[in-house]
Amino acid sequence: MKKRKLLLCLALAALMLSGCGSSSSSSEPDSEENTVTESSDSKVIVTLPQDSSSPDESSQEDTQCTPLTWRITAENGNTMTLMGSMHALDPDIFPLPEKITDDYEAADVLAVECDVKEFNNNLTEQLRLMNMTTYEGDETILDHIKQSTCDSLLEFLNNNGYNMQSLGSYRPWYLQSMCENIILQKAGLDAFRGFDFTLLNMAHDDGKEIYEVESIEIQLQMLTELPDEIMDIQLATYTVGNDRHLTDQMRALYDVWRIGDIDKTAQFIKDDEEATKESVGEELAQQLEEYNKKLEDDRNVVMADAAEKLLSEHKNTMFVVGLAHFMGDNGIIKLLEDRGYTVTLDK
Repeated sequence: MKKRKLLLCLALAALMLSGCGSSSSSSEPDSEENTVTESSDSKVIVTLPQDSSSPDESSQEDTQCTPLTWRITAENGNTMTLMGSMHALDPDIFPLPEKITDDYEAADVLAVECDVKEFNNNLTEQLRLMNMTTYEGDETILDHIKQSTCDSLLEFLNNNGYNMQSLGSYRPWYLQSMCENIILQKAGLDAFRGFDFTLLNMAHDDGKEIYEVESIEIQLQMLTELPDEIMDIQLATYTVGNDRHLTDQMRALYDVWRIGDIDKTAQFIKDDEEATKESVGEELAQQLEEYNKKLEDDRNVVMADAAEKLLSEHKNTMFVVGLAHFMGDNGIIKLLEDRGYTVTLDK
């Protein structure tokens, strides 16, 4: 389903995934460590995630990591390295390859979708996000999602370490985040070691200039505005009998990003889109297409504008956004080529 693609599109989505479930490093969430509980007035209580990881603490295993990378040299001599990010990685991939760290060191500025490191340290923003996780008043999830979907979803969550009597007033996007966190953990992936989040940690430590291509507000809108009908179909995939398939699919997505084969990446995205359209039907497919235009196509134009601005102002930029934004006829690479730039793909 399309939700896999969020990890190639939204930096904030991955950080939310990491903060919506257990902070345990094991593949099975522990109910005693679960960060989501219900208070007596049925309102959600969330323990905010803490960034306690560091790439230096990770395994030194020599794991291939060659994410798709493009390069541009503008007429003024300024250069840009564009790398496709996945917002949750396997800790075994660290330390990052020298080729990547060399590009980082050479850059005057690091451009990212948004500074999720700063967001994670901003208590005001975190509290605002907490208030978006539940409905107001007597409104509940059952006003938006089918009873059968809620029943199987509750079983899935409780089977994976949660201890919930009902889904109560949780919003669909937040429930999806809880479920995706389970799948991330089972797949051995960690959003606090996402590619862009790792580079942001380095940039904050080094005092390197950070350029936000878009705002946290845009990311929040994309994360929370899927129509109920599509959310119902997506949530219905989280069943006790389907978690192995979802885990394998997540791991396959990660491997496609890690290897950096452009043909395999394009095929993976195409297959994902076609499978999604088949599963939702013609009417909902149209709604999903409209959402996808906002999620990717419209944002790609903004990102291409930002890349062009940075090329005019900075000697060397490292431009890191979700991999999906670079791909296809409406992707950043094609947009920049249409504007006259020569974009070269690293072999």
